[in-house]
Amino acid sequence: MGNQILTLDNTRMRWLFFVLALVWVTGCGNSEDSPTDPGGNNSFSHKKAPGTSAAELLASNAYSSLLIEVDYVQGYKPEQEALDNLKTFLQQRLYKPDGISITLDDEFPLTNDGFITATEAASLEDAHRDHFTTGDQLVVHLLVLDGRFEEENVLGIAYWNTSIALFSDLIEENSGGFGQPAEATVESTVLQHEMGHLLGLVDNGTPALTDHVDEPNGAHCTNDNCLMYYAVRNAGFISNLSGGSIPEIGEFCLEDLSNNGGK
Repeated sequence: MGNQILTLDNTRMRWLFFVLALVWVTGCGNSEDSPTDPGGNNSFSHKKAPGTSAAELLASNAYSSLLIEVDYVQGYKPEQEALDNLKTFLQQRLYKPDGISITLDDEFPLTNDGFITATEAASLEDAHRDHFTTGDQLVVHLLVLDGRFEEENVLGIAYWNTSIALFSDLIEENSGGFGQPAEATVESTVLQHEMGHLLGLVDNGTPALTDHVDEPNGAHCTNDNCLMYYAVRNAGFISNLSGGSIPEIGEFCLEDLSNNGGK
């Protein structure tokens, strides 16, 4: 299960990316064995590596609309402002003439009192996901969890080609207090960063046209003002969000998205 992560600690990124990519190869099989969406489009598999469906997400030739299903743990409903910001972000980058919509679906009991693995997140998606890609509509699944990810200081992961999970305990711990950014600002940043990985950034499903790939940090941008810059995931950067400003995608990443079918 290949994962793209947003974390508060940058010292472990290369190791995490390697280990979690290894889990994809050894633990979850390859795309040829991945199941298609139940009751949906038999040609579309929702269990491939992040970035695999970048072109389908960006362009309208295969899917003219996008639905985001949100399932969340009781008491951890995502901020409406963060969801609105995500919708605006996608409308600015994706060609979906029949619209982009977000639906709050299942609210389910607390999952555990400790750490959550990527495999457990995927199992929770299997238990609660109700909407799948069918006809002209592509579906992305967002899981908002209690607890923390198994690796320290991870705020969110993109673990399948249409799947994202947020870890709200750590988000709440680092937002909303004195001198901290608003929770909606942090959620917005995490959501948009992880969505960037589903869109194939950087050079991970959406080819890089210029040399802006941060090789040491894996699938991130060398532009330190870009949403996809690796330091977006560390504590120092999060603390700088107190003004409410969400990082924007940089020029090079925008060119890549446009070249792969996006706006």
